[in-house]
Amino acid sequence: MFADRRSAWLGLGLLAVGTAGVMVYLFWARDRGLAGTVIQAVAAVMTLAITAAAWLLRKQRTPASVEATGKHHRAVEALAVAIQAQWEEAARDRRLLYPAPVSVRWRWSKLPVSPDHSHGSVAAAECPLWGSNTRSER
Repeated sequence: MFADRRSAWLGLGLLAVGTAGVMVYLFWARDRGLAGTVIQAVAAVMTLAITAAAWLLRKQRTPASVEATGKHHRAVEALAVAIQAQWEEAARDRRLLYPAPVSVRWRWSKLPVSPDHSHGSVAAAECPLWGSNTRSER
């Protein structure tokens, strides 16, 4: 526990020293454009280093986390088995598997499958479904 606290203070101290160093460099630099570029590079490297350090410290935590991971793994496996059984039961209830689906052979039709629209679309008055129910005839 004390090692975690010490490493946290060490990380915060390094971050403070790095920030102070960047600020001093910024104010004492003669070329502000170059200073901005250097500061961006330092910030990127510090961000990656701090992220990697935090990940490594978290990975080295107690063995209880490994035990919890094993419990979670078993729970995930049990859930996967239950869901698969539920889907298989639903497929049986809907008769999706048995009897086997009828095989269908598809082929291209030589008959026209859509109306000829070269003369324009059908007007509303010509449609037999609408007939006398149009608003103009009410």
